[in-house]
Amino acid sequence: QRLYACRGNRRTSRYFGLTPEKSTWFTGGSGVSVYSDYLTTIMKHRSLVRDGEVLHTESFVNTLTETVNVGVLLHSPALSITTLLSLTADLTSAKVEVTYTIQHLLALRDGSE
Repeated sequence: QRLYACRGNRRTSRYFGLTPEKSTWFTGGSGVSVYSDYLTTIMKHRSLVRDGEVLHTESFVNTLTETVNVGVLLHSPALSITTLLSLTADLTSAKVEVTYTIQHLLALRDGSE
């Protein structure tokens, strides 16, 4: 028996006022259901009101959370480059493992400059 149990179906029920969405952003194209929110929403506010319920942001990541993914999109118009920084924290063991990837995307120019 598990010490902690999830209320409802973990793949289809609402959590923190969010409905799970299929995502390939961090899952390598596997289309896993995830709960997505803006990092500033969780980090800059002590509580939120969603669906008429007050939610404390410190509980967004809890003991049932297996993975936290953070995507940071940066853009430099002067250099015509976009960079995607992806951070993944694996919370399935006592030791948190963090990995990252960096992708640089260069804009194609038409040669008229």
